[in-house]
Amino acid sequence: MWFTFGLAGFVLLIACANIANLQLVRTAARSRELAVRAALGAGRWRLLRQSLTESIVIALIGGLLSLGLALWGVKFISNQMFPNLPGAEVELDLKVFAFAFGVSLLTGVLFGTLPAFFASRADINQAVRENARGTTAGRSQHRLRHVLIVGEVAFAMILLAAAGLFLRGLQRFISTDPGWKVDGLVTAQLSVRGEKYTKNAHYIAFYSELENRLKTLPGVEHIALSDSPPVYGFNSSDSFIVEGQPEPPPDQYSEVFIEPVTTDYFTTYGVQLLRGRTFNSGDMRERPLVVIVNESMAQHFWPNQNPIGQRISNPRDKDWQEVVGVVREIKFPGSLGDSYTHYQTFVPLPQWVPGSITIALRTKQSPEAVANSLRSLVAGLDPSLPVFRVRTARSAVDLGIGSISLLGKLLGAFAALGLVLAAIGIYGVISYVVVQRTGEFGIRMALGARGRDVQWLVLRRGAVVILIGAIIGAAGSYAVGKLLISLIPSLPTRDPITLVIMGFVLIVVALVACYLPARRATKVDPLVALRYE
Repeated sequence: MWFTFGLAGFVLLIACANIANLQLVRTAARSRELAVRAALGAGRWRLLRQSLTESIVIALIGGLLSLGLALWGVKFISNQMFPNLPGAEVELDLKVFAFAFGVSLLTGVLFGTLPAFFASRADINQAVRENARGTTAGRSQHRLRHVLIVGEVAFAMILLAAAGLFLRGLQRFISTDPGWKVDGLVTAQLSVRGEKYTKNAHYIAFYSELENRLKTLPGVEHIALSDSPPVYGFNSSDSFIVEGQPEPPPDQYSEVFIEPVTTDYFTTYGVQLLRGRTFNSGDMRERPLVVIVNESMAQHFWPNQNPIGQRISNPRDKDWQEVVGVVREIKFPGSLGDSYTHYQTFVPLPQWVPGSITIALRTKQSPEAVANSLRSLVAGLDPSLPVFRVRTARSAVDLGIGSISLLGKLLGAFAALGLVLAAIGIYGVISYVVVQRTGEFGIRMALGARGRDVQWLVLRRGAVVILIGAIIGAAGSYAVGKLLISLIPSLPTRDPITLVIMGFVLIVVALVACYLPARRATKVDPLVALRYE
């Protein structure tokens, strides 16, 4: 979300550059008017006050329009985040809106008034003489406009690249094999609470009876109990040490996910066994302590060795657990966070007794049918324990991915807005340049210049500025790509093709914004142009 907030800041910067550029154009066009007002006795504050008033009115109108867009945006986000939860919604925070409105008002006034401030300091006689010759802006203003266009193009390039990298990485992330079979799996959750459950033995007895009864449900092929479903990440973790290897300092212990499971867990979830064996009924006793590790952990701590028979333990009591199997790594398709710890261990449920469990059923029945059967079954064991969140694993994954996709949509919206703002700014400035050089174009065409020569003259200047902005933006895009990798390591974002495509899109849109006024310049009538001033 901080990354998104930063990109929203880029949109604000593009808008600031846009306002400043358009105000520079507007002030340059009115420079003769300002000079005449000053010659007639208008003070600098009187000249600034008019520009300030206009800027405030424009900013207020924009702020009021943004309120309607904000309300629509909040409703859109609510529908995306809570599609199946009536009444759950995201509300517009008035403090946040007031902050955003204040920022937009401040930037609108600041960047709308600065050009008028500089214009008010200009020499009156020089301004009148330049306007008499048809010149309305000095070199410093031309350079400033070009710098602002370069900034707009660079910021737009960074926005497009960041959104493109995120969306492409998200697409690859979603299509990655999670290491377990999502389809055909129904999960439910059960929180075991009450006076009956005060010791681990009480929980173990309840879970054992629940497992036995679940096996009798019609249409159920496999069942498993565990602490959490592998959608958003496992709930429990701990530090550990490896027997026979040097023990690191306490602040450098490796961290591992710990998932307590029943014997049929790997078959139910479709997790591939690579070496050794899975748990059996004998492992469901508290002793001896055994553990199954994932492939990443086995390769890191026992390279070129057989991990079966090796032992690990937490560094506090050194209660050693023997490795009896190696399974494929499980990924969490509903989470982009740093919960992607590669080290995962699975222990028999009696060794790490959870107070809440996830029930997983490999079945072809609908979640509704399973829910009714589950509630009846659990009620027969303990009527005080509610079964909740009964759904297919696929729907849980889609819900998690939907929340992540929402972030991608927001980034895409920021990028599109930045692109549109940059195109508007470029179009406005080039249009102004065309209008101011109408007399020059008329003379060139009267002396034999063709329309395409004039068109190329306008396009060349715009293309140079756009290219400089794109090059600077490309360097910024590379930096943003590295930042994105550091923020979300689990998201694959190294994609130079995406950067090239986004850069191409930006340059094409910017050139189109230049082409439209350039094409208009070719239609100048030389006789009309010579009488322009």
